[in-house]
Amino acid sequence: EVSLANGGTASVSRRWAVDTETAEVTLRDRVTNIGERPFAPMLMYHMNIGGWLAGAQTQIHGTMFADEKRHWRFGEGERGLFCIPATPGAEDGWARVVLGPFEALAGRSLAVRFFTGTLPFLQVWRCEAGAANVIGIEPVSHRLAKRTELADAGEMPMLEPGETVEYALAFHVR
Repeated sequence: EVSLANGGTASVSRRWAVDTETAEVTLRDRVTNIGERPFAPMLMYHMNIGGWLAGAQTQIHGTMFADEKRHWRFGEGERGLFCIPATPGAEDGWARVVLGPFEALAGRSLAVRFFTGTLPFLQVWRCEAGAANVIGIEPVSHRLAKRTELADAGEMPMLEPGETVEYALAFHVR
């Protein structure tokens, strides 16, 4: 059970599974409103990868990019950030994004899949400021905007008492 900032209560359950043939790890989360008032569930999975693993050939590509590949050092200077719809190109409701190859991992790549029914956006960021050297892959339930803007646009659906929402993510190194 989790106490929410608005005074409500939610039940959160998480289930991990590993496919022994593919070594893909699957994570499924279920959030149930067990309180007495509705709330807007928002979820963001953070998958942070050491930028030091990347090299000149490391790129980001996936179903939401069509045929485009982006270099991992996107953006200006020491930082970069983008958030895009993940539903274009999704297969059976699942989007896929790949980061790699990583020279430090003998050319392996990180492949991530996520359920676009409740995670319809992909946010990717990088930070190479100071001692930091990180690339973040973040499937998210909402576009990059303030909560008030999302609410005003009708993009924060409410979870009523007794209702449940599920999120799913899978990843493997290939």
